Amino acid sequence: MELKTSLIEIVDEMEVFQIQLINENGIRAHFLTLGATWQAYLVPQADGSYKNIVLGHKKPSEYLANGICAGQSIGRVAGRISSGRIVLTDGLYQLPQNSYNNCIHGGPQGFHKQNWSYHTNVSDSYAEVIFTYQARAERDGFPGDMRVTATYRLAKDNSLTVSYVADQVTQETLFNPTCHVYFNLSSQETIENHSLFIASQQILETNNERNPSGQILPVKDSPYDFSIPTRLEIPLKQTTGLDDAFVVKDDITQPIAILTDLESQDQVSLFSDRNGLVAYSFNYPEEGVSFERSWQRKNVKHEGLALEAQTLPDAINHKHLGNIRLSKGQKKAYSISYQFHFPSMKSKF
Repeated sequence: MELKTSLIEIVDEMEVFQIQLINENGIRAHFLTLGATWQAYLVPQADGSYKNIVLGHKKPSEYLANGICAGQSIGRVAGRISSGRIVLTDGLYQLPQNSYNNCIHGGPQGFHKQNWSYHTNVSDSYAEVIFTYQARAERDGFPGDMRVTATYRLAKDNSLTVSYVADQVTQETLFNPTCHVYFNLSSQETIENHSLFIASQQILETNNERNPSGQILPVKDSPYDFSIPTRLEIPLKQTTGLDDAFVVKDDITQPIAILTDLESQDQVSLFSDRNGLVAYSFNYPEEGVSFERSWQRKNVKHEGLALEAQTLPDAINHKHLGNIRLSKGQKKAYSISYQFHFPSMKSKF
């Protein structure tokens, strides 16, 4: 196992570092201090090249110039909080509204906008980077302060685990982070020739602002039924794109989703200890934006699929969807694991 660090850009007076984790199979995973971001995952190919299977930008400054959140750590609360209003034990709070009247992805000063400190560890079996950020109420508009760590660990078997921990909580607040990583396992422009499995029989009903109504709907006989592996081309056309929250079991021993490139058969399986999975198929390309895997051209619709493991969105306003509250002094940890299978790999694993 190996790791490398470098200062790659100064953005708004912030020194942004890149950390590379490398295993003995030649896998290279890149991360940025800005947003505790998963920037790249490079798979060695038989022809000597590398295939980057996640969407990320070449320069850190590009992350601040758009709202795609590619590979970024999202918090304090992933997804939407309707009207930006929450009720805690000590009363009503109005959060910053940055999506219509709603608070999305932690607001305009969420985790993804911050430059985190970091340290690294390396052993015979893994290499990891631990990012740390002190969230403060006066910066992000959420009640209370907390310390947050985001740990990315690359193992010898190519798996990558993301762990989020909140502690040093000064008053009751919320914590529901996720990693907003987009996958495209192919060398093609879109994910249409991928198959998707989601271990779910239910989906959240949403309104025209994509806020959950609180109702849970069955997916059977609908374009949202991925309980058996399904090629994405037709469902993406039938739904005009995925941006939906699926109800899953909070059992980290079983995969909640499996995404497969049907050409190469390269595959990622996702494991989580929470009850929700938001699948977003990059439905709205942004002008002038490109990704590192395809920097020669502009981004395109359905270029990647974000699989965002989290407690179901807007749970603070619908108690049956989950508990995302943190009490003063409480410590909370969540984990997301990505396991890979790479038939296309130079040294097959």
